[in-house]
Amino acid sequence: MRRGILCSTVILTIACHSRAQMDMKSLIAETQPQIQDQIQKVYDYSSKAARGEFTDNCMAFEEIQALKDMADDKGEIVKQLAIFVATTESSEDLHLFAAGTMLKYLDLPASIPIRVLAPYVDAENEKLRSFARGWFQQHDSNDRVHGRPPLGSLNYYDYMQYVRKRLERNEDIPAGFIKYIYEKDPGKGLLVFAHSYIDFSPAHRHRHLRRGMELSERIVSNAIWLNENEFAERFEAALPEANAELAKLAKHEEWWARLYVIYIMRQNHALLKDKILRQLAEDENQLVSQTAKGDKK
Repeated sequence: MRRGILCSTVILTIACHSRAQMDMKSLIAETQPQIQDQIQKVYDYSSKAARGEFTDNCMAFEEIQALKDMADDKGEIVKQLAIFVATTESSEDLHLFAAGTMLKYLDLPASIPIRVLAPYVDAENEKLRSFARGWFQQHDSNDRVHGRPPLGSLNYYDYMQYVRKRLERNEDIPAGFIKYIYEKDPGKGLLVFAHSYIDFSPAHRHRHLRRGMELSERIVSNAIWLNENEFAERFEAALPEANAELAKLAKHEEWWARLYVIYIMRQNHALLKDKILRQLAEDENQLVSQTAKGDKK
């Protein structure tokens, strides 16, 4: 079966170039002093406001707006906040909280922080990692719903859009980001990739792939729901079909389908099959094999 050159390149990049440890020197080299000065100004005002000075709180909001206007590419502002977080020291890391608040009040479209912060979800620098994960966790906790099921909850529609754009540009997808969305919700993670690949495969194949993935995810999630809600007899009846779907996905040609199996089994011991995990630990895709082995990188 023909596989698009674009998709193959991205898959190989993911497998061979994990972004688990970011090169801090290259990030810091992109520091823009004027923007950093403005971030520091906002931080100073917000620190005073935290002590109850209302005037300083108003000034902080005004300076945040000034910060937002300093670059046409708003992603640059997010990047400079990441640099500020990674290179600043404060008591109890208060600057990290302040940077998160600044990002919140910048009120940017979700696509911008996702694009900038996705590579830092598993950054080696602890403060940078916390900043990135903090934004993603806040994003996932929002009540708003995008699009139609099955990608509505947890705002996974935004993640699907991000993955699609990376594929369009023949750019790698950060391994830490992939792990994050699968850890949060393996079923939604699976569907993010199933829907994202629609534009990069023949029409007859993508329809079949999408429907097949949606059916598999529904069968497995139904069994999990029955087990979690203590419908023991119904779960036992649904278990063989769920196991059959997972065994099939464990041998699927797409790495992201095989990755799903690992996370589902790890999070739901009633579905765990050691033989399948051992099989996936020898997978040709590095991300799949490392995850099956329990590696964090």
